[in-house]
Amino acid sequence: MDIPIWLVAAGMPMLLTITLAVGLPVAFSLAFVATIAILAVWGPQGLPIIASTSYASVTSFILIAVPLFLLIGENLIHSGISQNAFDMMHKWLGWLPGGLAITTIATAAIFGAISGFAPAVCTIMGKAALPEMLKHGYSKNLSLGCILGGAALDILIPPSSLMVILGFLSGVSIGKMFFSGLVIGAMITFMFMAYVFLRALLQPGWAPTVKESPPLRERLATLKYALPLMAIIFLILGTIFFGVATPTESAALGFWATLILALCYGKFKMEDMKRTLSMTAQYTAMLFMIVIGATLFSRGVSYVGIAPALVSWMESLKLSPWWAMIAMQLIVLIMGCFMDAGSICFITIPFFMPVVNALRIDPLWFCSIMMINLELGTITPPFGLNLFVLKGVSPPGVSMGDIITGGLPFVGLHILGMVLVMIFPQIALWLPNLMKAG
Repeated sequence: MDIPIWLVAAGMPMLLTITLAVGLPVAFSLAFVATIAILAVWGPQGLPIIASTSYASVTSFILIAVPLFLLIGENLIHSGISQNAFDMMHKWLGWLPGGLAITTIATAAIFGAISGFAPAVCTIMGKAALPEMLKHGYSKNLSLGCILGGAALDILIPPSSLMVILGFLSGVSIGKMFFSGLVIGAMITFMFMAYVFLRALLQPGWAPTVKESPPLRERLATLKYALPLMAIIFLILGTIFFGVATPTESAALGFWATLILALCYGKFKMEDMKRTLSMTAQYTAMLFMIVIGATLFSRGVSYVGIAPALVSWMESLKLSPWWAMIAMQLIVLIMGCFMDAGSICFITIPFFMPVVNALRIDPLWFCSIMMINLELGTITPPFGLNLFVLKGVSPPGVSMGDIITGGLPFVGLHILGMVLVMIFPQIALWLPNLMKAG
């Protein structure tokens, strides 16, 4: 018996909601719903579509960048580079009001320009910076909050694994997304540091100031750690900006550069390499399973006509692009409280992008705002990923309530940054328009 297309289209969102609600992993929920829809429309003739789509989704050259950026982050964790970078930034910025917290945010932003894997950076800064801040009498809430905020930036500051996924799903240039995120990430980083600076001035007890800065000679000596890091950042981002390499090729260059640097420091052991490769393989396998499910789901949405129907419905409401944008970002904001950023991308993009294109919203602008929203989701309670990562590396006296309370000001600053980019689109668009190649 033939099943009406409209019934399949109506059933897909409902079935997806049910499978997620009963606890089925996102990858299998998306694949299951898509398979049911394709078989309902074509019957057994749809099986080759499922097989070919699954294979094509994970053999894209673009996606090779994902495990490479993860490897870069693991190299940073196991090499000792992170502690050197934190010590360097502390010597240059530690004398400011709130200097240790400002150092933490600046160091996290630098790691974001190398790795872009937020849980890894949250782990690094939780181990390196949190004990230092608590030892120097910093407020527990402020210490935890600046680590949460700084680590979240790594989703937005390129290179970012999530940007690669979002660009793959949306069709937006990954290179342009990188440089849009660079400007927005720098803006939000300075907003965070300005907040800490003002808070330390108004409430000195929250962030005691170091009495004097180290001698200039001592500070200059730390540049031996800065120059290699800056060279790696330029190697990854500069090659993309000037059209010399694709994001995937630049990720490969960055991996070899961080590995060589770690070996030169003499802190990278064979056991670390085995652990790094194992963790990256596990994460990549999990992510590619979700990619297969998401691609099948997107194909199913297209086949049964959900996307055109959604566009027609939005047009019938006569909503302006502004209200459509706000509505979509509110959906992402709510989902971010309960789901990880990757899953949100995979579920929403098949529905959102047809609306974005139909309403003639700039796709790069939309994806840039969505990236801010997705990074916000990593620190919003009750299930923000970085909340649990930071809890895992915090001293016994730190509760989840402390972490959530400390992160709230940085949640507010994230939202302010998102509003600014919505009001002033050129914040996101001017640097990508200067690129030599898309």
